[in-house]
Amino acid sequence: MTELEHVEIEGFKGLEYVEFEPTDINLITGRNNTGKTSLLEAVDLLFEPVNLQEFDDNLDSVINTKFDSAEISGESDSASFEANIRKPSLSEAENLFFEIASNTGGFQMSLAQFTTDEKSEVPSEEKADAPRQIYENIRNSLVDAIREKLVREPTEGLRDEILILSTADREYPCFLSGKRSTTLIRDILEDVVDEFRGSEKIDNLGFYHNQRGPRGYFEFSSRRVELGLPPRNTFVERPTPTNLTTFIKSTATTDDIKRTDDNQESVKIDDIGDFIQERDIVDNLKSFSLDTLIFETEDGEKEPIPFDFMGDGFKAIVGLLWELMDDDVENQIVLIEEPENHMHPGYVLKLVHFLIDLARDENVQFFITTHDHDFIKDFFADMPDEKRDYLEDEFSLVKMDDFGAEVLDYETAEHDLKDLHLDLRGI
Repeated sequence: MTELEHVEIEGFKGLEYVEFEPTDINLITGRNNTGKTSLLEAVDLLFEPVNLQEFDDNLDSVINTKFDSAEISGESDSASFEANIRKPSLSEAENLFFEIASNTGGFQMSLAQFTTDEKSEVPSEEKADAPRQIYENIRNSLVDAIREKLVREPTEGLRDEILILSTADREYPCFLSGKRSTTLIRDILEDVVDEFRGSEKIDNLGFYHNQRGPRGYFEFSSRRVELGLPPRNTFVERPTPTNLTTFIKSTATTDDIKRTDDNQESVKIDDIGDFIQERDIVDNLKSFSLDTLIFETEDGEKEPIPFDFMGDGFKAIVGLLWELMDDDVENQIVLIEEPENHMHPGYVLKLVHFLIDLARDENVQFFITTHDHDFIKDFFADMPDEKRDYLEDEFSLVKMDDFGAEVLDYETAEHDLKDLHLDLRGI
């Protein structure tokens, strides 16, 4: 099991500096806009740097405006982890653009028949059909044009269109795209076309965007040359997923449940039904599925109710159980964003005890955001002695504010519950 024993975050999104020693169960609370979700995202990036792409059009804002870089580090009992995010230097940006434009972006030449207004793409494997000498000549011309543009044209803007994520052992450039890089690609392709106009009749020249990113092309003698950049907000080379974390970002509905129709899915559905019946989540439930629930009426009859007819609170707890009862969750770090949303207080109490059991018995480490005082209180009220003994060693309440975080142990958090309630209400 990988369990974080120390975490340090600096300059990530709205977080200026946070450092603490996590336990098995870490509740992260505070008023709105104090960085609760950012803390979860930072822990996720520590183990799954590939998820940086999920910030999409907000990628250029992951570094706090007061800092030059975002630095995230963590330690377990057996390893150290880090994920640092920064802009490249100007020379790094130029070198990366050269690499992206000349190789990664998708330079290719294909042999095919084209009409002058056709803009369909040609599979890259057809590239080998083009005469090798022509291909080499154009590629050499392209490389020369890229080098010349990087010398003659302003390149400072490229620094804002690339991020570099560093882990403990290597760096991963992430291409954001933007006006400067797109303009350079257009100018480079036009320079190559101008060079070949003297010896070849250029049939067509154009630029377009698709799922592969911004691209330009020209056609001559039934051949097509393409030059492009990667899709915006993507890694040039993707980091390998570690599968050490599960990030549950929403429990509002079950829309995100991924059905597989295999035997394991049937077992999971049966386990969820057992939990609902054993914990009395709903009364008189005879059988459960994601399509129909069977209830027993007062006169002993069986009444089918479509799953879609159930309330949002019931769907929320089913959606959460679907994630937590997955075999992959065992021995993982699980990040949950406001699990109590849409849930009846009775559901929330059942959920709290389930989370404690999962952390204690299945070696799961939780980082959970909440601003619900009742959810927090359920970790203390009428808690059985054996669970209280466990929580006294393995529970932390992380109170976020504009200046960082204050970490309370179980006894201190219980003592401060009233003050915490007033603070969450903004009083």
